[in-house]
Amino acid sequence: MVDNHSYSFFGQKVGLIIQSPSKSEPFIFFRLIKSKNDGSWEKPSSGEGKVIKFSLEEMVWIIQVLKKEVKSWSSFHSFKDRNTQIS
Repeated sequence: MVDNHSYSFFGQKVGLIIQSPSKSEPFIFFRLIKSKNDGSWEKPSSGEGKVIKFSLEEMVWIIQVLKKEVKSWSSFHSFKDRNTQIS
């Protein structure tokens, strides 16, 4: 069994890559990338796209919103000098 996992979801213009660095770490990464005007995709290996690190607690809140157990949730992330509002 591997220690890390990666799952990708792609639409026509946006892609989401969910990465788990280790089964023992209490967080996951969401990497969001866009398609460029020439039809190619942003390259995560070149630092393109946006990375959001979610803790286990934040994932519980997201699941509660998706299951409609709570009406809304918001958080503020700062990662690699990039600030992101999540709601």
